[in-house]
Amino acid sequence: MLQAGGWSRVPDDGDGGRSGSGAGDSRRYYSPRRSGRGEGGSVAIVIPLLLLAIVGSLGHALSSMSSGPDRSMRMAQALTVRIALSVVLFALLLVGYHFGWIQPHGAH
Repeated sequence: MLQAGGWSRVPDDGDGGRSGSGAGDSRRYYSPRRSGRGEGGSVAIVIPLLLLAIVGSLGHALSSMSSGPDRSMRMAQALTVRIALSVVLFALLLVGYHFGWIQPHGAH
C-alpha cells in the first residue's frame, strides 16, 4: 500500500482495512521506516560527538603542522583519523536513514 513518496494512508489500527465510519478523520499517515521517535536517541547523540571529534582532529593536525617539519608524521596521523571519522559519520547517516533512526526535514 505504498505510494510514490513512500507514504500511505492506513487506519489507526494499522491493519490496512477500513475501520470506523470511513470519513477519513480517524486516519493518519504511516511510514514503514518510522516506527517511533525514541529509537534515534543514541544516534542523535553520536552524530554531534563525531562532528566534534572530526573538528578536534583537524585542529590537532593544524597544531602539528604549525609546530614544524619534525611533527609531520603526527599531522598525517591526525588527518588519517579525520578521514576515518568522516567515513564513519557518513555511513552512520546512511544506516540511520535506512532504518528510520533519523528523518530528513526540509526548510519550508
